[in-house]
Amino acid sequence: MSGRRTGWSLVGPGTRGRSEGAAPGSPGRPARWAVRVAVQVLPAGAVRDRYRDEFVAELYGMPLRRRLRHLAGVAAAMPTLGAVVRKAGRESAEQLDRRPRRRLRCATNVRHRWGTFSTEDGSRFRACVLCGKDYPVRDGRGDDDNRTPGISYGI
Repeated sequence: MSGRRTGWSLVGPGTRGRSEGAAPGSPGRPARWAVRVAVQVLPAGAVRDRYRDEFVAELYGMPLRRRLRHLAGVAAAMPTLGAVVRKAGRESAEQLDRRPRRRLRCATNVRHRWGTFSTEDGSRFRACVLCGKDYPVRDGRGDDDNRTPGISYGI
């Protein structure tokens, strides 16, 4: 063989046709190209790169017939895998959108939407419907501005 590396081999180690520069059992360029073409249906980016690397890694050390069969199975499974990956990506994005956020008016303590709730023992209390903060009770003890000592303010 010449000193030129071609890399065009689907065959395994110790067989004719293996390029000189390729490691024994390496998939070869056609197999890598087949995987690269197959994963094009996946969303671009890290997901596609990860699956491409994983499928190429599975090809190492396989005999030719098994490698061809495996490549055919990977190519046949790609439309289904692409749909599942895209659906999972949408669901994770929706979960990020649905995460509970504290409203700006509650976080800055500017305005709350007060609601009346009751405990298990039947006593009632007020809290913000949006963030859950308890209503401040001003009962005249301390340095608040309640003009009616001993009576809860606003309940």
